[in-house]
Amino acid sequence: MNIAAIGNIVPQLHLHHVVRYYTDPAWPVPVWGKLVMKDYTDSDLNNIIEKFKQSKLKDFAFYE
Repeated sequence: MNIAAIGNIVPQLHLHHVVRYYTDPAWPVPVWGKLVMKDYTDSDLNNIIEKFKQSKLKDFAFYE
């Protein structure tokens, strides 16, 4: 895991906790701005939502 505090652009400190792998196409530089962004499809989003709803995180009620 890579934990970094990047606060050079915004006036407040914020943390990003990003899990990284050696096979990561942006390795070893930061993930931001390295690759072309790819939009999620509706199917991708629905799969993510369903996995989240079935996870233990559902107890935190982040979704309706």
